[in-house]
Amino acid sequence: MRSKQNVPATYVSAAWRLSALMSFNFLCITLCAPALGGPTKSITVLLFGQPCELSGKESGLTEKQLRALHQISPEQTPSTESIATLKSSIERLKSTEDVPDALAHYRHQRSQFLKNRLKFEEALAAVHQNGQVKAFADTTRDLLPARRHPALIKKLEAALRSGPSVRAWESVRESFIDYSGPDGEETFHRILRRMKIQYQCTFEEERDEEHVEPSSTTR
Repeated sequence: MRSKQNVPATYVSAAWRLSALMSFNFLCITLCAPALGGPTKSITVLLFGQPCELSGKESGLTEKQLRALHQISPEQTPSTESIATLKSSIERLKSTEDVPDALAHYRHQRSQFLKNRLKFEEALAAVHQNGQVKAFADTTRDLLPARRHPALIKKLEAALRSGPSVRAWESVRESFIDYSGPDGEETFHRILRRMKIQYQCTFEEERDEEHVEPSSTTR
C-alpha cells in the first residue's frame, strides 16, 4: 500500500508559474505576432519599365495598400492622346481598392483631369472627321477657364486651315494641357513625401555606368 506524500508548496508554486508562463507565451504568439497584411517595409514595382523598391517602412501601410498606391500613381494612369488609354486610366483610378485615405484628394484630382482630357480628345477626333468647330467649342467650354477658351479655339481654327500639319494639331493639344487644371502629379508626390514613402530606383543607364571597366593605358 502506497503512502500519501505531501508535495512541497514550493513545487506547486513553481508548477503554477510554469503553466501560467506557457499559457501567456501561447497567447502572445497568437495575438502579438504581426498579422498577415500588417505593415510592410517595401515592395518591388515597375516604374517606367524598371524594377524599383517602393519603400514605406515608416508609413504603417500594408502590402495591399502600397500596391494600390502604386496602381493609381501618375505613371500607372497615363494621360495620352489615346482614348482607349485614357478610359483605362480612369477605370483604374475608380476601381482600385485598398487605396490609403491620404490619397483621396489626389485620386479625385487625377480622375477629373483625365475625364476632361478624354472629352477633349473625343471632341478633337470629331473635328478631324467633320471640321465642326462649334461642336468642339461647346464640348470644351466647361473644361477650361473662360479666359483661356477663346485662345484654344483660335488654335483649332489655325490647325484646320493648315490641313494635315501634325505640328498645328499638336499645338491645339498642348494648349489644352497647359490651360487645363492640375494633373495631380505634384499632389501625388507631395502626399508621398508627407507619408514618408518613396520610390528607390536604379535605372539601366546608371547600372551600366557602375560596371564600366576603366580603360587600360598603354605606356
